[in-house]
Amino acid sequence: MDIALPAIFGFVGVLVGALLSALLELWREVLAFRAAARVVRYEIMENLTKCELAVTNRRADVELVDEAWRAHRLQLAPFLPQEVYMQMAASYGAVFVVREWLQRMPERFDDSRREIRQWMGQLITHSTLLLQVERRKRGAQFLDALLARPTFPPPVRGKGQKGAAAPGAGRAGPSAGAGPGGGAEDGAAEDTSERPAR
Repeated sequence: MDIALPAIFGFVGVLVGALLSALLELWREVLAFRAAARVVRYEIMENLTKCELAVTNRRADVELVDEAWRAHRLQLAPFLPQEVYMQMAASYGAVFVVREWLQRMPERFDDSRREIRQWMGQLITHSTLLLQVERRKRGAQFLDALLARPTFPPPVRGKGQKGAAAPGAGRAGPSAGAGPGGGAEDGAAEDTSERPAR
């Protein structure tokens, strides 16, 4: 009995230590997720600004970027709802399509503008959702991670849409078959979901 008690206490100590270690690692992952969301949101805003410049001034020489997405997408994946992550991935996957439309702008301005603005609508939706990540309290996000539930509600869709396509999806041309993109041609900045805690 005298030998058993220290062994039991030692075993409990090891378990508590392992639990605290796991919780600390999860906390670090949540902080990394928040930082990744902010960096990707800034990249989205940069691409939106460039697209607006291109469409407004009929410029084909703007360069879209996706480095932040490529660098941080693995940090975002575990914490975002699957649908949100898939739509962001599809939108970023359509960057090459939008680049083609930018190159075609001089000779096909109206078509290019329509396709680029549709993609911009998707980016606005993603930016709005990532902003929710920044506004949500760290403790609430930690609890979400602990319970393995999404950090925020699924994306807001355009009126009457089941999901919008990436630029040019379903049409002939360079962008055919680009895949789902997350909708929001109407800007989708309206947020019908619960407001995150500040």
